[in-house]
Amino acid sequence: MVQQYFTKKRPLAVGIVGMGVSFGTLSFPPILRLLIQSLGWRGGLVLMAGVLMQGLVFAALLRPLQTQISERYFELNLFKDPKFALLIVSRTLTYFGSFIMYKYTVTNAVGIPRFTGINSA
Repeated sequence: MVQQYFTKKRPLAVGIVGMGVSFGTLSFPPILRLLIQSLGWRGGLVLMAGVLMQGLVFAALLRPLQTQISERYFELNLFKDPKFALLIVSRTLTYFGSFIMYKYTVTNAVGIPRFTGINSA
């Protein structure tokens, strides 16, 4: 979607989007560890899920450029293509499995001193 909006500085825009994904991957485990220690695992994961759900608001604001007008808002014919269906299934499973990485990176990190809390001596 980003590539549709940028023509002159497309590589920079795609690079910024990729950098955001990498920054999130590196920053969420320490943040999640702090949230789990302060709110418990349920509260921490619920709060992190709420933060990640904010991306839906911004994703809803993205609209494709008007190239052709279709009468239907959602085309079900796309799911008849096996390549597209396989892509959708694989991306869905990837998104479901990606949040597990944030949880277990915190608990299984090797060589990083364990964070004991802000007020600990």
